[in-house]
Amino acid sequence: MDYIDFFIKFKEIIGLGATILTASIIAFLRSKMFQPFMNSVVRFFSKKKKRNNKEITDSDVKNHDMFNYIDFWVYNQIPSLTFGTDYRTVVFRKYLQIYFRTYKSEIKKFINEKDYKKMDNSEIKKNLLTLHTDIIKKMEDTMRENNIPNIIVVKMKNTLIEKMDLTMDLIISISESNFYNSGDNLLKMYSFLNIIHSVLDNTISNIEKVINEINGELSGLSMDGYVEPTKDDH
Repeated sequence: MDYIDFFIKFKEIIGLGATILTASIIAFLRSKMFQPFMNSVVRFFSKKKKRNNKEITDSDVKNHDMFNYIDFWVYNQIPSLTFGTDYRTVVFRKYLQIYFRTYKSEIKKFINEKDYKKMDNSEIKKNLLTLHTDIIKKMEDTMRENNIPNIIVVKMKNTLIEKMDLTMDLIISISESNFYNSGDNLLKMYSFLNIIHSVLDNTISNIEKVINEINGELSGLSMDGYVEPTKDDH
C-alpha cells in the first residue's frame, strides 16, 4: 500500500482533521505496537520461533527497515534501472543515489546525536520538521553540484510537493499526539522513520511520470560521456 497516496486521496475527500486521525491509525499499524498480531500471522504460516513482544528500543530505531530499504535500492536496484536513453539512465540513477544517500546520512546523524531523546513534544516537532526540510535542501543542492539538470530537480519537486506537504502534516501529528509518547521518544522516532520509508517508496513510483513529462528540455545535454539525443538525431 502507498500510504502517502492514500492520505492524499483521503485528505481531498474529508479534510485534514480526519486525515491526521487516519494517519495515526496507519502509523500504528506500521509501528511495533501492531507487530504482536503480525507476528502471530507469520508464525501461523511459517512456523517461525515466537518473537518476544517488546517496546521500541534503540536498536529498533537504529536498525529500522527504512535503512535496509535504502541500501537495497542504492546497491542493488538503482544500478540496474534504465530510463529510455543512456543519458536519462545516467542522470536519474545519479538523482536517486543522491536522494537515498542524503536521507540515510542525515537521519543517521540525527539519530546518533541522541538529542531527540530529551525533547518535549514542541521540540521534537520543530526538530523533525527542520530535519526533513534540511534534507530536501541539501539533497537539491547536492544534485545541482553534481550537474543534475535543474529542470529534473524542479519537476520532481513539483510532482512530490503535495505528498511532501502531507508528510509534514504527519510529522506534526505524531509529534503532538500523546498516543506516541514513550521513553526517550523512541516510538515517535520510529513512527517518523515509518513515514520517511513511505516517502522513499513513493518517490520511486513517481520517477516514470516525470521522465514521461520531459520532452525536448534535455536535448543535447551530456553527463559521464552520454548525450541526450536531439530531434535531429532521431
